Amino acid sequence: MAQFATRVVEPRIRSKLNATGSTILKGIIVNQDTDADEVVVATGATDAYLGVAMADIPTGEWGDIQVGGVAAVRGGAAVTIGARVMADGDGEGIACTAGNSVLGIALTTGADNALFEVDLDAQAARMPG
Repeated sequence: MAQFATRVVEPRIRSKLNATGSTILKGIIVNQDTDADEVVVATGATDAYLGVAMADIPTGEWGDIQVGGVAAVRGGAAVTIGARVMADGDGEGIACTAGNSVLGIALTTGADNALFEVDLDAQAARMPG
């Protein structure tokens, strides 16, 4: 498990059900499903992101979704510190492109299939990408 300089203190968490048929991995960006209790993996740049899976969530089980604070996000490509972050088609964090939804701001460098820190509360994250 990666060690980070920043520590999450009292993250805001929602308990949600994974009914996708597959395990949602730790650090994957998720969206609210049409059922209020369920989440799905984010698959679009313009999705309304709910948050990030705090641990692997097997299908049919409940898991913790972090919706605020500093989250460990699974990278889908290289991301530089300070970049706005959005989801790729697999729910992994990538650098945001113009006009797309923003999850947060990268606090550490991101890389493909590695966890990196994203500030979900950063002021700049509230602005469009």
